[in-house]
Amino acid sequence: MLNQDHLNQSAYSRPDSLRWYEGMEGFCDPGERAVWWKVMDKVRGEPLLDLGVGAGRTVPLLRALSDRYTAIDYLPEMVARVQRRYPSIDVSVGDARDLSRFPDHSFAMVTFSFNGIDSIDHAGRRLVLAEAHRVLRPGGLLWFSTLNQQGPSHRERPWRPRPPREMGGRRAYPLVALRSIWRLPRALANLRRARGLREAGEGWDISALSAHDYGMMVHYTTLGRQLAELADVGFTSAIDVVGSDGSPVGPRTELSRVAWFQILAQR
Repeated sequence: MLNQDHLNQSAYSRPDSLRWYEGMEGFCDPGERAVWWKVMDKVRGEPLLDLGVGAGRTVPLLRALSDRYTAIDYLPEMVARVQRRYPSIDVSVGDARDLSRFPDHSFAMVTFSFNGIDSIDHAGRRLVLAEAHRVLRPGGLLWFSTLNQQGPSHRERPWRPRPPREMGGRRAYPLVALRSIWRLPRALANLRRARGLREAGEGWDISALSAHDYGMMVHYTTLGRQLAELADVGFTSAIDVVGSDGSPVGPRTELSRVAWFQILAQR
């Protein structure tokens, strides 16, 4: 039976996807860089937990802050790549919805980067937040990124070309546009296949993501809904929100231009 986990894990496990994730290095966006600088001195030398480590992009970023580093991912194929690249680190197969292997108050910071939490269904998302809260020390930090329901990614469709400035500039636009046309049949087939997995609620929905030729269903949220969910599981202290462009998100921010949020919540 097709479900969100099966669909997304299949997309992540494709050979071309694994190669792409393995080739990623450094910060994925200016917002991630901005939050890294915010947490740098607060967690230096402290125990860190990296959820959804993927093929290992975040390993050098977080190990630059602390050698007390633990990572998990729910895909064995991803974990195998991390083990091959970084044989000395503590990395294993695990699901962010169930951190029962870790005692309460084990970590100074828990991270879930590159919108990884959005691959999980709505009910599972709450489990991730609650488990992160449990394993964090008092005053510990949860840092994750999540797709903005009001942002540009939510409006993408395979038959609606993106403007040249979002596709590598005018020189690259023809080649990228041709590639999009060539991939259109696959994207449309993926959209049809996943139609039954769509869900929606107040301030959130689960719908197709343009990455992987619309072969993934991901969770989108409004900022208000996300802040409420954090409060529901106990994150009532300071919460910083940074846009994908690195700018702080505040009451006057034009949210339709924010692709995703980098969120830093204190326990």
